[in-house]
Amino acid sequence: MGIETANNTPWSEVRKWMTEEFCPRSVIQRMEQELYNLRMKGIDIDGYTNRFHELALLCPRIVEPEAVKVEQYIRGLTKSIRGDVTSSHPATINGAVRLAYQLAGQLIQDKANEAIEGEKRKGESDRGGRGDNRREHNHRQNQRRGNAGAMTNAAPNNNETCQKCKNKRHAGDCWKYTKCGKFGHKTERCRTSEMSCYNCNEKGHRKRDC
Repeated sequence: MGIETANNTPWSEVRKWMTEEFCPRSVIQRMEQELYNLRMKGIDIDGYTNRFHELALLCPRIVEPEAVKVEQYIRGLTKSIRGDVTSSHPATINGAVRLAYQLAGQLIQDKANEAIEGEKRKGESDRGGRGDNRREHNHRQNQRRGNAGAMTNAAPNNNETCQKCKNKRHAGDCWKYTKCGKFGHKTERCRTSEMSCYNCNEKGHRKRDC
């Protein structure tokens, strides 16, 4: 084949000749099966489209005419954009690819926005949690201080005197002494010779005999 003849040979004929020469039928069959089952993974529109074109170039039999090629390409798109591309009824593979890229770009942007919003909500939640923990810590600290203050106020002060019995300040009721039934001194210091009942305050008997 001369140079002029080669230059005038249609690309389809050159491709067919190269395929027959360098690609055994068994290899072509495997690539046709791969093309038929090819699916877009996640939102990797570049990977899917590039591999589709590579396989379509070597397996023209299953992607001709153009309408079949368009259908095959759309069929492998991810579900989230496949419906929109199908409903637009693209007439050419270029039109289908262009629309698929636009929709995939929107999908990628939406996912990025969702991630940003998620991080923002997480940050607000973390700050709110730290604020709640800080408020709870302050509340507990104030409660401990209040309890400590109450205990301090309730505890008797050894330097103070009970206004009723004149003894050291104490918790609870004042004690009456068994001999005279009065406040202000201990039994062994009582000067009253006759015992008194501190239940009825009468002399001559004790409370247990009252």
